[in-house]
Amino acid sequence: MEIEPRASLHGAVDAYHRILKRRNISDAKQSEELLFLAHHRDMFRVILEMENLRYTNERPRRKRDLTVCRHTYISFRLLYGANAYDIANNCRTVNGGAKLVHPGGAKLV
Repeated sequence: MEIEPRASLHGAVDAYHRILKRRNISDAKQSEELLFLAHHRDMFRVILEMENLRYTNERPRRKRDLTVCRHTYISFRLLYGANAYDIANNCRTVNGGAKLVHPGGAKLV
């Protein structure tokens, strides 16, 4: 299985190297060790709960999670004129990000 190269934010590269150093992973390509010890959804949920942001204050209360944050990101990027293909590529969705971006975005623009 060949891994496609992905573009990333500059700050993400530094964070990646800090995680490798903290986990004592010297050769990331050859290592079998997990980079993250917990699933990112679980870690994000813990942070939301610690900051009392897991649920909205409105009635009825709605939960916040990574999916909600992703849709908010997509909506704001479309509102500010970003290219839908770039947004879809950045979101790295499994079933083609353009399908996720276009239907919701058409209502906003």
